[in-house]
Amino acid sequence: MTQRITALTTAVFLFGGAIALLPSTSAQAAEVNPNLLRRCQNALAERIGQRIQVQTDTLTPYFISNAEQGIRGQGNLDSSGNFRPFDFDCQVNVRDGRVVSLEYNYQSSGNNGTVNDNVRRRCQDALADRIGQRVQLSSDTFRPYFISNAEQGLRGEGTLDRAGNFRPFEFDCQVNTRTGRVNRLTYNYLSANNPTDISPAVLQACQIALRDRIGQRVQIDRNSLQSYFISNAAEGLRGEAVAGRETQPFQFDCQVNLRNGRVTRLDYDNAGSIADLTPVFTSHQDGERITTQGFTLTGRTQPNARVRVQVRASTAVLGGLIDVGGTTLVDREVIADRDGNFSVQVRRPVVVTSSTRYVVRASASLNGQTRDAEIVLRQQ
Repeated sequence: MTQRITALTTAVFLFGGAIALLPSTSAQAAEVNPNLLRRCQNALAERIGQRIQVQTDTLTPYFISNAEQGIRGQGNLDSSGNFRPFDFDCQVNVRDGRVVSLEYNYQSSGNNGTVNDNVRRRCQDALADRIGQRVQLSSDTFRPYFISNAEQGLRGEGTLDRAGNFRPFEFDCQVNTRTGRVNRLTYNYLSANNPTDISPAVLQACQIALRDRIGQRVQIDRNSLQSYFISNAAEGLRGEAVAGRETQPFQFDCQVNLRNGRVTRLDYDNAGSIADLTPVFTSHQDGERITTQGFTLTGRTQPNARVRVQVRASTAVLGGLIDVGGTTLVDREVIADRDGNFSVQVRRPVVVTSSTRYVVRASASLNGQTRDAEIVLRQQ
């Protein structure tokens, strides 16, 4: 070994009664081992380009173990006459000459830090996977930041080329420098480039999802809608809607897969609280025809209200002279959920014809107040 140690501190410990001397890991070398430097220079040339120059006056060797040593320093990459300065940290196994670790950071002239090229590549790949393959990052906007010895972050801006429509965005990416794994990635499209057109397919998918979740009388306020881009395969829609008459507007956020039309996310707040306690039937309207043998009745009132639901069926025969099969199908009490929703299952009556009618009553009680509602349904 040609490396000359100028200072060596020792530590003493006892093991089975013997005394041993160990070199401290902080021991520094005054001269660089030429063989180690050559190994590191070759590794840098293979990794980032053949035309590199290492600045020997910046080199700092350091001790790792009896089997490994490291070198830190600076250099330049000549890329078609464009010189790019970089820092590097190289660790070599002195027994077999193998480079066991190599890290380098291009020095960015646009900020006070240096951009780790591996971090940049990991972030760009993650952004391409998340929002689209045709992503370009603007190196002059990079703002690297330190998180820990094992993690670095990179903030900046970029552009997504979406079928010739260039969409600028900003991003924040955090990378584990030991494993190369992206631990966190966030991005925001600049507001001036958010889409303004509302996709009819997205609107329809969101309205169907809201009706399935809340009730068939949900209506979306088209004047409140704002669409936003997620990826080439997904789009989002935000806005306001009402769950029915005498309900307050509520806000919703819906995301749709553009390839299969499936709603992948649906959030809404309070689902339109009822202006008063009076129950509102969301599954059926007064006079509506029932086409099934039995049905599910849903409605809305104020959250946590106690609701008594009664459904009575009767069937007219002999030209309406006689009612037969008069039966109470439902007489039960339920508690409205936190959004004010309630539902009951109505069984099939014994006698069912096209003249069968259902009288549906609901009575909601909360805080000493009671409100009633009634509708009449007929069998198809």
